[in-house]
Amino acid sequence: MEQTLFEQNGRTYAKQGDYLLPDVKLPDQLEYEIGIWGNHRRQYLKQHHKVKYYNMFTQCTSIHILPMWNIELSECLMNWLKKWQNRREFQKNES
Repeated sequence: MEQTLFEQNGRTYAKQGDYLLPDVKLPDQLEYEIGIWGNHRRQYLKQHHKVKYYNMFTQCTSIHILPMWNIELSECLMNWLKKWQNRREFQKNES
């Protein structure tokens, strides 16, 4: 019997009842904490950009994008809070 393309690439099949099913498994992935801002972004995409949301999760790109989104927004928030605090101290000193 001639080998299939799947078998030519070094893959194997497992027999399940009368069927031969390919032995496929997902790649090992690290677990990332997406944080509050990553979670907000995920919810926004899920509600307003469903195609982009499902593409991210089926292609496993959300694992990398959402934690980066959380870090960037956390840094922006901290910078904004520092500026606001400095402005407030400046206004107190003028009074």
